[in-house]
Amino acid sequence: MHRRSFLLLPLLTSLTLFAKSSVPWELGKYGNFSFKNAHKNIYIMHGVISAPDDENIGFITNPAFIETKNGLILIDPGGSYEIGLHVLKQIRRISQKPIIVIFNTHDHDDHWFANAVFKEAYPDAVIYAHTKMAEAAIELYGGDYVKRGFSFDKAKHICFADVGLEGGETLMIDGETFHIQHPQNAHTNNDISIAHLNSNTIFMGDLLMSKTLANFGLHSSILGNIDFLEKIEKEKPYDLYVAGHGPSGSREEAFIPYLTYLRIIKEEIQTAYNEDISRNDFSEIEEKILLQLSWEENLNFSHTFVNRYMHHIYSELERSENF
Repeated sequence: MHRRSFLLLPLLTSLTLFAKSSVPWELGKYGNFSFKNAHKNIYIMHGVISAPDDENIGFITNPAFIETKNGLILIDPGGSYEIGLHVLKQIRRISQKPIIVIFNTHDHDDHWFANAVFKEAYPDAVIYAHTKMAEAAIELYGGDYVKRGFSFDKAKHICFADVGLEGGETLMIDGETFHIQHPQNAHTNNDISIAHLNSNTIFMGDLLMSKTLANFGLHSSILGNIDFLEKIEKEKPYDLYVAGHGPSGSREEAFIPYLTYLRIIKEEIQTAYNEDISRNDFSEIEEKILLQLSWEENLNFSHTFVNRYMHHIYSELERSENF
């Protein structure tokens, strides 16, 4: 493990730019949004549990911050410049302290395209992400941040990390201690989880979903995601699990349901693979999986996700056999 300490410097801010907002963020039919004190010095503004659209402007993630003695540590500030401005206004309702550190959990735009807002407001803020994140983002989006994705044209400009992480680091920031973990391949190839030891909270980005589901695509492994969740499961329970999308909560509320969901699909597809059942015969297996998922009535997903996950896991098993 590596240990790093930081000397915090006072930051000058514009009274106009950082004027305290007195009202929550109104987002049409989706309601009002503001940061809530989730646990000790942890504040979260949970995003919309939905696909991005014009009305929610792509605010589907969970920006969070930790208030320290001298500043604020921000995790996943959001997916566009416009979202970042709203996030900053809502932070100002809680605290006028400067942003001193920003963590990005992985390369998907909905979590980090708002970096620019906070770097403009606080140029000395240090952004942390995995060392592979910038390379993966350029590959994923082809370097074209205008024409690709829902919010790219609103990003203004791209701010990648100032400091790269490999996983295994312990960071000391203004009296707060963080432990970083990195699965080799899971939701992406550059995910990090961030355990805040002072509050016994873990921020998991899209390694964890609550009441909704993740897309798995380029550089992703559902089996790797399951392995990492099972590793976290063996650790001493955290008081709060912060998901990349959906509500945060206790181990039983926010962590176990998603791991259980993924395990069910994995076990059924592993059996099908071992028995040499063709992909063309997945319909009965899918029905069996859906019956097992009936316990989660509030899971917000399309059944097409189940089929997609089934094929993804089957492909992973095929690839692993070829190596």
